[in-house]
Amino acid sequence: MASSVANISKYVKPSKTLLAYMAGFFDGEGHISIRYVEKDNKHINFKRKVCIVNTDPMVLSMFKMSFGGTLSPRTYLLKHPKLQNAKLTYEWSLHSNQAVNFIMAIFPYLKLKRLQAELFMLYDIEAKQQPIRGNRKRDSNGKFLRDSQTSINNRKHIVDELKKLTKRGRNGKYYIKQI
Repeated sequence: MASSVANISKYVKPSKTLLAYMAGFFDGEGHISIRYVEKDNKHINFKRKVCIVNTDPMVLSMFKMSFGGTLSPRTYLLKHPKLQNAKLTYEWSLHSNQAVNFIMAIFPYLKLKRLQAELFMLYDIEAKQQPIRGNRKRDSNGKFLRDSQTSINNRKHIVDELKKLTKRGRNGKYYIKQI
């Protein structure tokens, strides 16, 4: 009995129908991002994130129960003078490999964010060829080997393409001119 309890995942595995619903919800309310910060021209840090912001924490808790991550109220927004009467919003977010697993699970059902998801998964493939942390190789003195400049440039290019897809406004992809 104890061995069967130990094998149960800590997350509830969603059905195909639920994954399709989640993909539709994510298409409308979700956000995919990869950011990088360069430190002293020697180190670069990439951060992957997916998130959904909504006023209903019960809907977001379904995502948390299925994929983990964090679910938190965005109370800091209520301090802004223009948002004093706004409804409290909540954010569910995943980072790194959890984010990739989520995108891979809902990918077959995505419509609007499909290209963004493809770039997100492409980044993951590129990053796994020369991981930034974790499985990095060391030289004979025990120091970490640096990622190749080609790999870093490839990842930066993917991030720039993703930014183009998520850009909003007149110069963004999804602006529809009124006639």
